[in-house]
Amino acid sequence: MTYNYHQAVDYILQIPRFTSKNDLEETRSFLKDLGNPEEGFWIIHVAGTNGKGSVCYYCDVLLQAEGKTVGRFTSPHLERINERMVMNGKEIGDEAFLESFHQILHVVEERMAKGHPHPTFFEFIFGMALLAFQREKVEYVVLETGLGGRLDATNAVAHPMATVITPIGYDHMKQLGNTLGQIAYEKAGIIKEGVPLVFASTTTASDEVIEARAKALHSPFLKIEKEDLQIEKVEDNGIAFSIKRDYYGKGLWTLKTGGVYQPYNALLALEAVRIVLREMKTKGLTHERVSPADAGGGNPLSQKQIAKWRQALAKGVWMGRMEEVRPKVYFDGAHNLNAILGFNESMAYDISPKIIVFGAVADKDVEAMVRALAEGLTKSSVERVIVTTVSDSRGVRSEELKKLFETYTDRPIVNIENPREAMSVAIKQQGERKIYCLGSLYLIGELRRTLAT
Repeated sequence: MTYNYHQAVDYILQIPRFTSKNDLEETRSFLKDLGNPEEGFWIIHVAGTNGKGSVCYYCDVLLQAEGKTVGRFTSPHLERINERMVMNGKEIGDEAFLESFHQILHVVEERMAKGHPHPTFFEFIFGMALLAFQREKVEYVVLETGLGGRLDATNAVAHPMATVITPIGYDHMKQLGNTLGQIAYEKAGIIKEGVPLVFASTTTASDEVIEARAKALHSPFLKIEKEDLQIEKVEDNGIAFSIKRDYYGKGLWTLKTGGVYQPYNALLALEAVRIVLREMKTKGLTHERVSPADAGGGNPLSQKQIAKWRQALAKGVWMGRMEEVRPKVYFDGAHNLNAILGFNESMAYDISPKIIVFGAVADKDVEAMVRALAEGLTKSSVERVIVTTVSDSRGVRSEELKKLFETYTDRPIVNIENPREAMSVAIKQQGERKIYCLGSLYLIGELRRTLAT
């Protein structure tokens, strides 16, 4: 059967209804039947709890600044599934998407005839992305894990150039474990023998797990601490920061975002790209731990290169992460406890009056998110919260969210079931206030579509 674009998207979205998680051997077999397209790229593989997508985005723009051709595979999408597959800064077109779909479907039908299970939703689009990157002949691929790391379909990639682990937090605990150490173990599953690792220091428990795994696999690693950078200025839609490492120079770096957590993600990306480019020139890293001085390799970055990277980061905008979508209206995909805490930290820099639009899905620790957000309302000058129901089968009903908020705050809580209506009311009440929409990436996607119509 030949599908059009909309039929292909419908097919992919229906996959979770008739298949379940496959093991990595099955994913490797699937990739082998696709011709192992992943072996034709230099890959940066990214796992972690928060900031994965941002790190992937920043790696992408930095590599492009170096004149490299780059494919980026991330999830979830906000508005269109095509967003998950980006080549040289542009999401895959509908025709190219459809071409990859039919290539994958042909292989899937042949494999099922031999007794193999249907790929999962994630495996299917992962395969599609790799084939699209192969057709486009990209050199580098930045690859975000879906869930966890150790058992994730992307971990079928055997030979990345570098791995990155972003901050570890409590999320998907049913699948990943109830302690930060257990969750870190799953994320650390992407570390490969001898492959350099850059990771965010989170807690002693999670850091120890990651470091032990890196040492066992002789993977040289660079741990990034919060103290490695300094926030210098936070404005409405921009942050200036300095990096406390000599090889980045003394000038300020800027990001077009109000999220104070993003400089940390940008530094993870800077270090990963710098080490990968170094790896392209010289092999044989043998340090158990790469110190910042060692990581410089005796070859400090040139002023020209630093200037290119500064410019690339300054221009970049990562959708749905403290993104100003219209004047004084911001979308932030703060969808778990750690992200809410990061949102609160960002709001501490901004004392202007605010309205929050909030919706969440039930597979998160919603009460902990609401409690943390409520605790920050007074400090962040939030005048009211509009709660709404995410249009997803897992969406928490707005009535329940209202009750939760009222348990933890005396700020006015307005219950508006429909997200489109909730956004409309917030805009009508805006005046000189800022509006922040958060709680779920599904909500952000829905509200983006609302503003586009």
